[in-house]
Amino acid sequence: MPIFASPKKSRLLQLKQATQYLMQHIRMSGNCEWRTTQDESTQQGLLLLINTYHVVPMQEHGKLRAYFSRKLTEMGALDKEEPLVVKIRDSRALSMSMQPPIRVSSSDVAAMLIAANPPVSKGAQADRLAELRKKLAEESRQLLSGELVDDSKAGDAFQPPEDFQVTDLGKIRAR
Repeated sequence: MPIFASPKKSRLLQLKQATQYLMQHIRMSGNCEWRTTQDESTQQGLLLLINTYHVVPMQEHGKLRAYFSRKLTEMGALDKEEPLVVKIRDSRALSMSMQPPIRVSSSDVAAMLIAANPPVSKGAQADRLAELRKKLAEESRQLLSGELVDDSKAGDAFQPPEDFQVTDLGKIRAR
Protein backbone atom coordinates (compact mmCIF):
# COMPACT_ATOMS: atom_id res chain seq x y z
CA MET A 1 0.00 0.00 0.00
CA PRO A 2 1.42 3.42 -0.92
CA ILE A 3 2.52 5.85 1.76
CA PHE A 4 -0.39 7.96 3.07
CA ALA A 5 -2.96 5.60 1.52
CA SER A 6 -5.64 4.43 3.88
CA PRO A 7 -9.05 3.11 2.88
CA LYS A 8 -10.67 4.90 5.83
CA LYS A 9 -9.41 8.39 4.94
CA SER A 10 -10.81 10.50 2.16
CA ARG A 11 -8.60 10.96 -0.88
CA LEU A 12 -8.29 14.73 -0.41
CA LEU A 13 -7.28 14.28 3.24
CA GLN A 14 -4.59 11.78 2.20
CA LEU A 15 -3.28 14.23 -0.41
CA LYS A 16 -3.27 17.05 2.14
CA GLN A 17 -1.31 15.01 4.67
CA ALA A 18 1.22 13.94 2.02
CA THR A 19 1.63 17.56 0.86
CA GLN A 20 2.09 18.82 4.41
CA TYR A 21 4.74 16.14 4.93
CA LEU A 22 6.57 17.33 1.80
CA MET A 23 6.27 20.96 2.90
CA GLN A 24 7.82 20.09 6.26
CA HIS A 25 10.55 18.11 4.49
CA ILE A 26 11.64 21.15 2.45
CA ARG A 27 11.08 23.47 5.45
CA MET A 28 8.22 25.40 3.83
CA SER A 29 5.85 26.90 6.37
CA GLY A 30 2.22 27.49 5.55
CA ASN A 31 -0.78 25.40 4.67
CA CYS A 32 -2.30 23.66 1.69
CA GLU A 33 -5.75 22.88 0.36
CA TRP A 34 -6.87 20.30 -2.18
CA ARG A 35 -9.88 20.69 -4.45
CA THR A 36 -11.34 18.50 -7.16
CA THR A 37 -11.90 20.10 -10.54
CA GLN A 38 -13.80 19.23 -13.68
CA ASP A 39 -13.43 20.76 -17.13
CA GLU A 40 -16.06 21.22 -19.83
CA SER A 41 -15.45 17.71 -21.15
CA THR A 42 -16.15 16.33 -17.64
CA GLN A 43 -12.52 15.26 -17.13
CA GLN A 44 -11.72 15.11 -13.42
CA GLY A 45 -8.59 16.78 -12.05
CA LEU A 46 -7.07 18.15 -8.87
CA LEU A 47 -6.15 21.63 -7.71
CA LEU A 48 -3.47 22.15 -5.03
CA LEU A 49 -3.46 25.56 -3.33
CA ILE A 50 -0.30 26.23 -1.32
CA ASN A 51 -0.24 29.26 0.98
CA THR A 52 3.25 29.93 2.33
CA TYR A 53 4.79 32.71 4.38
CA HIS A 54 8.05 32.38 2.46
CA VAL A 55 8.83 34.48 -0.60
CA VAL A 56 8.79 32.28 -3.69
CA PRO A 57 10.04 34.07 -6.83
CA MET A 58 7.54 33.84 -9.67
CA GLN A 59 10.08 32.16 -11.99
CA GLU A 60 10.55 29.37 -9.41
CA HIS A 61 6.85 28.44 -9.18
CA GLY A 62 7.29 25.96 -12.05
CA LYS A 63 10.00 24.09 -10.13
CA LEU A 64 7.78 23.80 -7.07
CA ARG A 65 4.88 22.54 -9.22
CA ALA A 66 7.13 19.89 -10.75
CA TYR A 67 8.52 18.93 -7.33
CA PHE A 68 5.13 18.41 -5.69
CA SER A 69 3.74 16.57 -8.71
CA ARG A 70 6.74 14.20 -8.89
CA LYS A 71 6.99 13.54 -5.15
CA LEU A 72 3.26 12.96 -4.68
CA THR A 73 3.34 10.52 -7.60
CA GLU A 74 6.37 8.73 -6.16
CA MET A 75 4.65 8.48 -2.77
CA GLY A 76 1.64 6.87 -4.40
CA ALA A 77 -0.75 9.63 -3.34
CA LEU A 78 -1.26 10.86 -6.91
CA ASP A 79 -1.74 9.01 -10.20
CA LYS A 80 0.74 9.85 -12.96
CA GLU A 81 -1.96 10.56 -15.58
CA GLU A 82 -4.13 12.62 -13.24
CA PRO A 83 -4.36 16.30 -14.21
CA LEU A 84 -2.90 18.49 -11.45
CA VAL A 85 -2.87 22.28 -11.16
CA VAL A 86 -0.66 23.78 -8.44
CA LYS A 87 -1.31 27.38 -7.34
CA ILE A 88 1.27 28.93 -5.02
CA ARG A 89 0.47 32.02 -2.98
CA ASP A 90 3.56 33.33 -1.26
CA SER A 91 4.00 36.08 1.34
CA ARG A 92 3.92 38.81 -1.31
CA ALA A 93 0.59 37.62 -2.69
CA LEU A 94 -0.81 37.16 0.81
CA SER A 95 0.31 40.64 1.92
CA MET A 96 -1.25 42.20 -1.18
CA SER A 97 -4.56 40.56 -0.32
CA MET A 98 -4.42 42.13 3.16
CA GLN A 99 -4.06 45.70 1.85
CA PRO A 100 -7.16 47.85 1.91
CA PRO A 101 -8.93 47.77 -1.43
CA ILE A 102 -8.68 50.79 -3.70
CA ARG A 103 -11.68 52.17 -5.54
CA VAL A 104 -11.57 51.43 -9.24
CA SER A 105 -14.37 52.48 -11.52
CA SER A 106 -15.94 50.24 -14.11
CA SER A 107 -14.85 52.64 -16.84
CA ASP A 108 -11.21 52.23 -15.73
CA VAL A 109 -11.53 48.45 -15.89
CA ALA A 110 -13.29 48.58 -19.28
CA ALA A 111 -10.60 50.92 -20.67
CA MET A 112 -7.85 48.59 -19.42
CA LEU A 113 -9.52 45.57 -21.05
CA ILE A 114 -10.02 47.40 -24.35
CA ALA A 115 -6.39 48.53 -24.35
CA ALA A 116 -5.12 45.00 -23.63
CA ASN A 117 -7.41 43.37 -26.20
CA PRO A 118 -7.54 45.39 -29.41
CA PRO A 119 -10.88 45.04 -31.17
CA VAL A 120 -11.12 42.88 -34.27
CA SER A 121 -13.36 44.17 -37.01
CA LYS A 122 -16.45 42.14 -37.83
CA GLY A 123 -15.26 41.89 -41.44
CA ALA A 124 -11.96 40.32 -40.34
CA GLN A 125 -13.81 37.88 -38.07
CA ALA A 126 -16.16 36.90 -40.89
CA ASP A 127 -13.24 36.46 -43.32
CA ARG A 128 -11.39 34.25 -40.82
CA LEU A 129 -14.51 32.14 -40.19
CA ALA A 130 -15.13 31.73 -43.93
CA GLU A 131 -11.50 30.71 -44.43
CA LEU A 132 -11.70 28.10 -41.64
CA ARG A 133 -14.98 26.70 -43.01
CA LYS A 134 -13.49 26.43 -46.51
CA LYS A 135 -10.38 24.67 -45.18
CA LEU A 136 -12.48 22.25 -43.11
CA ALA A 137 -14.75 21.46 -46.07
CA GLU A 138 -11.74 20.78 -48.31
CA GLU A 139 -10.06 18.52 -45.72
CA SER A 140 -13.33 16.65 -45.19
CA ARG A 141 -13.73 16.13 -48.94
CA GLN A 142 -10.12 14.89 -49.21
CA LEU A 143 -10.54 12.58 -46.24
CA LEU A 144 -13.71 11.05 -47.62
CA SER A 145 -12.22 10.59 -51.08
CA GLY A 146 -8.98 9.12 -49.71
CA GLU A 147 -6.81 11.93 -51.03
CA LEU A 148 -5.66 13.19 -47.63
CA VAL A 149 -2.15 11.98 -46.87
CA ASP A 150 -0.78 11.82 -43.34
CA ASP A 151 2.22 14.17 -42.96
CA SER A 152 4.14 11.48 -41.07
CA LYS A 153 3.86 9.19 -44.13
CA ALA A 154 4.80 11.76 -46.74
CA GLY A 155 4.94 10.10 -50.12
CA ASP A 156 2.71 7.17 -49.12
CA ALA A 157 -0.74 7.17 -50.68
CA PHE A 158 -3.84 6.16 -48.76
CA GLN A 159 -4.42 2.42 -48.77
CA PRO A 160 -7.45 0.63 -47.38
CA PRO A 161 -6.76 -1.81 -44.53
CA GLU A 162 -5.73 -5.32 -45.51
CA ASP A 163 -5.73 -8.67 -43.73
CA PHE A 164 -2.69 -9.02 -41.50
CA GLN A 165 -0.77 -12.28 -41.03
CA VAL A 166 -0.16 -12.72 -37.27
CA THR A 167 0.77 -16.40 -37.00
CA ASP A 168 1.06 -19.43 -39.24
CA LEU A 169 -2.50 -20.33 -38.22
CA GLY A 170 -4.46 -17.36 -39.46
CA LYS A 171 -4.91 -13.72 -40.31
CA ILE A 172 -6.58 -10.81 -38.59
CA ARG A 173 -9.30 -9.55 -40.88
CA ALA A 174 -9.41 -5.91 -41.82
CA ARG A 175 -12.55 -4.12 -40.72
